[in-house]
Amino acid sequence: MFRLKKNILLHRTKDRVLLFDSKKYLLFSLNSVAGDMLEALLKHSSKESVILSIMKKYEASNKTIEKDLNNFIDNLRKNGVLKEKIKKK
Repeated sequence: MFRLKKNILLHRTKDRVLLFDSKKYLLFSLNSVAGDMLEALLKHSSKESVILSIMKKYEASNKTIEKDLNNFIDNLRKNGVLKEKIKKK
């Protein structure tokens, strides 16, 4: 579904996920919830499966998770971190 852009380096710590943009020299620090969302986005092939994955870990409604996930995706795109995978046939 999604992947990090080539210029983005990812590093996990105990309770954070750090994203470094090697072109813009920017560092993004994600809390554990955002880190889990990012991990699910990179792992799963549909938004529905991402939402289900997050719902299993956190007590929140489908609607809340979907809204937060959409905002998170928009924010990552605006900052040049995330792009959609091209599906190969």
